[in-house]
Amino acid sequence: MIALRQGVFPRGRANLALAYRAGFDPIPPDLAQAALEQAAVRFQESGAGLGRLGVSARTLADGSVSYQEKPLLPQVREVLDRYRRRAPL
Repeated sequence: MIALRQGVFPRGRANLALAYRAGFDPIPPDLAQAALEQAAVRFQESGAGLGRLGVSARTLADGSVSYQEKPLLPQVREVLDRYRRRAPL
């Protein structure tokens, strides 16, 4: 949502700017390692990269593709949980 607190938006094109910042800069090493490990396992499961990552079925008639949903590796989940914000009970 974009809100104008006072005044008016200027007329014209490309005369507004939006800045968005999120995430970590730099990426914490344990988070980067977890991402690499997860990607490597999924790559290996795809037939050493010859298959499509996560594809479980493909229908040529209508071009639909089904994907597998697999859980994250336990060690990856552990790292991600350390960065998860939790609401107090």
